[in-house]
Amino acid sequence: MTKSVLIAYGTRFGSTEEISSKFAEIMRNNALDTTVINVKKDKWPPLDDFDAVLIGSGIKMGKWTKEAKRFFKKNVKTLKEKSFLAVFVSSGEASYPEKYQEAKEKYVQKIITDLGFDLNKVMHEAFGGVFDLSNTSKMGWLDKKFSNMAARDDESSNLTENEYNDLRDWNQIQSFANEATTRILQL
Repeated sequence: MTKSVLIAYGTRFGSTEEISSKFAEIMRNNALDTTVINVKKDKWPPLDDFDAVLIGSGIKMGKWTKEAKRFFKKNVKTLKEKSFLAVFVSSGEASYPEKYQEAKEKYVQKIITDLGFDLNKVMHEAFGGVFDLSNTSKMGWLDKKFSNMAARDDESSNLTENEYNDLRDWNQIQSFANEATTRILQL
């Protein structure tokens, strides 16, 4: 019987959406029936229809998107009954090796434990983010202004002014998706 997977995400500027799409591509290529929803725009399907759930959020100003957080909190009881749950974020802080572990702890592990889940039973990860400082950016002018200032003033930021800066590690993302797919297929 084909396993069904829900990938539910909240995104601000599209990074988490792209990560979710990559997960879906890998899972579909491995014969998993995969549904992807933007929890802000799409209707939430009944979670009982899925064998596995992945929840993701972008991080801005140290916070999950409110819709992704609400989705997670509202569905705690059902999610605790799932055989497989994964939680992930896309965070600028996780882009930097010296900040990665802290970002994982405060944006992923904290919400998992705060909602009463056993951290060892939930697959979880923090991925780097995107800083689109280009003219076509979805960022607001103030966000873009401060990010461009950081790019100019902080050489360690790895950001280039007025450019699209993708700081995600796509090998890390693919590895996470492959591991999640393997675990789901074994359910």
